[in-house]
Amino acid sequence: MSNECKCTHPDGGGAKCPVQHVALCIRGKDMQCYGECVPIPGSYSFETSGFNRWLDDIINQSVNDYARANYGEKTSQFGVTRLSDSSALQDGRITFQLDTIKIHIRFSYEFRNNIEPLGGLQEEAYVS
Repeated sequence: MSNECKCTHPDGGGAKCPVQHVALCIRGKDMQCYGECVPIPGSYSFETSGFNRWLDDIINQSVNDYARANYGEKTSQFGVTRLSDSSALQDGRITFQLDTIKIHIRFSYEFRNNIEPLGGLQEEAYVS
């Protein structure tokens, strides 16, 4: 069993991850999809407020790393702002903004003891 995030429109890229991982996809202005699998610490086996804080931190860190690597000077000048509200963790979709650039995040995750993947939509269009 696995969970994944796929990039569509244009198609291509993404991440397909094993259980006890977060499939995390980032797409910015260049429309390229960057996917990674982030291991979920063994101390989390179901969704809790602690897991949600951990997931939020991982997403924020990944977005900031992506922004620094791709938009270095703008990142230090403008900073990355989260546009999505707190319900976004349940939707599996979060949008950030850096100056005029929108950075779209899609993610899903699956715990070892769950049958169905959790998180966001596995096939979702990215629109700026």
